[in-house]
Amino acid sequence: MPADSCEPADFPWTTSAASASREPAGAGVRAWGDVTFTAGGKTVQETVLAPSSEEPDSVAAAYRDHLRGCKAHVVGGHDGGSDRFLVADATDRLLVSLDDGIVIALRAERSQWKDDRLAELMDAAESRSEKFAQ
Repeated sequence: MPADSCEPADFPWTTSAASASREPAGAGVRAWGDVTFTAGGKTVQETVLAPSSEEPDSVAAAYRDHLRGCKAHVVGGHDGGSDRFLVADATDRLLVSLDDGIVIALRAERSQWKDDRLAELMDAAESRSEKFAQ
């Protein structure tokens, strides 16, 4: 994990839909949260992958390598780091944050969400993720 796909709709990029819960656990994900928000006719899906305490950085490192292989655009980070990536196709955009080993992804329809608004939503998601990982 991750698999070969770079498509936003395929995140978290497991090798098959049938293994979507088994693969992350085998790769060191301790907790997985997935929620869809809809407001004003706009929808965004948030996925949070929290690593096990035995391998706190391995999941984020695997996603960082995969995102680079996907030629994702680095769009910011924490403390000057490059740990926010944007992947987009004709339909969707996927903003991924790698923060303290936690992988957070926001997927939204390209026509509904602008990059700056997704960045604001990511700020909120990152602040919540610390509680999720506990």
